[in-house]
Parts: sequence; structure tokens; C-alpha cells
Amino acid sequence: MLIKETQSLLNQRMDDRLRPLALSVPQYACLTALQDTPGITSSELARRAFVSRQSMNVLLQGLEKRGLVSRSLE
Repeated sequence: MLIKETQSLLNQRMDDRLRPLALSVPQYACLTALQDTPGITSSELARRAFVSRQSMNVLLQGLEKRGLVSRSLE
């Protein structure tokens, strides 16, 4: 129970800090994973951000439209 409460508090604080940057916690997790592991697959990004593959695709499209990421067809 304490771990869940701590996780909830951490997520809330992250949301508060990321809001001025117009980023969500999953978007931040995605950007961090891409910085740590350039070329990572979208499936692995989804696992690291705790979202579905479909959600990660939508998330990446949004980041791409903002010019925060670019995707290759390789």
C-alpha cells in the first residue's frame, strides 16, 4: 500500500512539473528512453512508458508533430 501511495505522489509531482512544458508523464518517459537508447522500437518504448503499443503510436505522433521526435522507416 505504501508503494502505491508513493507512486501516486510521484506521478502527481511529475505531472505538476511537466504541465508547464505541455508534457505528460508517458511523453516524458518516452523522451527519456529515446535519449538513453536512440533507435529503440516503439514496442520497447511502450513497455518503458507503461502504455499500450497503440497508445505509444498516438503519443509518438503527437511528439513528432511538435518537432520533439522524428521517426525513420528503417
